[in-house]
Amino acid sequence: MRARVCPETLLSNNLRRDPFCVSQFSSTWTIGVIILSPCLLDHLRTKKFRRSKELLMATKLTKSSTRSDWGDAGRAALSKKFPALLEDSLPPSDAEVKIIAALEASVTKKEWLAQLTDRLLITFTRGYVTNRFKDMPLDEGIKKTIPILHNALKFREKYDAKNVLNVAEDASMGDFKREWVSEVMGSDDNGRMVLLFTICTDDFMKCFPASKHEKFIVNEVRELEKMNKKKDELEKISGGKYLYKHILIVDMGSSGISMAKIKYLKKMCTWGDDENNFMQDFYPETLLNLWAVNTPVLFRGIWSVAKAFVDPITAAKFNLVSNVPLAAMQKAGIPITCIPKYLGGKGKDPRGYHYKELVAAAGTKSISTAVKAGDNVIYDLSTGAQYMDFTVKFNDNEVVSKTRILKGKFTNGSFKATADGKVEVVFDNKEYRWTKQYALYEIVVEEAAPAAPTNATTAPAGAATPPAAPSVAEE
Repeated sequence: MRARVCPETLLSNNLRRDPFCVSQFSSTWTIGVIILSPCLLDHLRTKKFRRSKELLMATKLTKSSTRSDWGDAGRAALSKKFPALLEDSLPPSDAEVKIIAALEASVTKKEWLAQLTDRLLITFTRGYVTNRFKDMPLDEGIKKTIPILHNALKFREKYDAKNVLNVAEDASMGDFKREWVSEVMGSDDNGRMVLLFTICTDDFMKCFPASKHEKFIVNEVRELEKMNKKKDELEKISGGKYLYKHILIVDMGSSGISMAKIKYLKKMCTWGDDENNFMQDFYPETLLNLWAVNTPVLFRGIWSVAKAFVDPITAAKFNLVSNVPLAAMQKAGIPITCIPKYLGGKGKDPRGYHYKELVAAAGTKSISTAVKAGDNVIYDLSTGAQYMDFTVKFNDNEVVSKTRILKGKFTNGSFKATADGKVEVVFDNKEYRWTKQYALYEIVVEEAAPAAPTNATTAPAGAATPPAAPSVAEE
């Protein structure tokens, strides 16, 4: 049963800080279009906002080779190359460069400097100084931003965010991805990353209770840095565009939203003595716009009221719809290949998403998929029944013999195909003679990388490398 989300929460002054309120579908990332105040440069010129001697010294930034496009001249050149670019796609202006220099000069600890990136400096400048604190004198906005930046660097140092992808993922990541599905789906017509995620399940809270707060953070930092890595890759082929913002697709029909879940996520996303929400405060200004698909009618009704209290430009970037409007999403620049198959698109299904298949009483159900030689086949299976049996076949040869799966647990494994053919998972419900039961399955086929020619003998058709014994994970 879905819990009601009170309008007072949605309309509060802290709207942008609430993990599952309207403006926080993207795991509490900051929302909105970044619009620099038209009179910012005038402020910089007035006596009222003169800098102290220390601040003036800090603003003397020497451009490195990676910052050669920074400043008004670089912005003009990029705007000429790509007319009608949004503000966030442009390099920092002369005014922003000075703000960045002040933020950068405040960081002296070697370990923090190792975690500091240009993207972090730009997003903190645009997310805090010229946005959240835009109504303050500029020097005051910088001073209020610096402690948050330092907390972010302290956080990044603790979890070594810059190098987290160079180490093996935690053993709990399988449960993390299964119960809170998210995936980078590709890029839109403007080169921006398209991200999909679902509402976390109730079982996610069982897998990651408060006692496993550290594991929650370790896994989420890995996910956030995977997104940063993808944005780095997209920027390299963008022709100079800045692509730190992304488009988010949220499947609102995947799991219910309850007050218990909201409170849980708010607590789990809190870090440090200052109680920062690390997903929002330490990764600011990442969301460009959002498509909330399969949105329940109650939530759409609340949003219809709440958006009247939100800036019209910001509100226009939120699309809450009852279905999956493929045509409208494509018209907005989201390719059909960035929408997963389970939502009606042609993109890959996200890691952790499980199809639900009904198996007839006293019957079997076969699920098959085509593979090519060298592909890695990964399966993750469970059932809604007390138990159910399954078998995995490749080209009619048994790869995994009859194995029992239990309710509340997932059995998984992998193997490599040595020839083109078909992988088949057969669910056996014959022991339930009078009742049909559900099977849950995820079958992922990782394409083989092109291999150099060898003199190795080709394996017989239908052969597969022997799989490891299936492992069992509690739900």
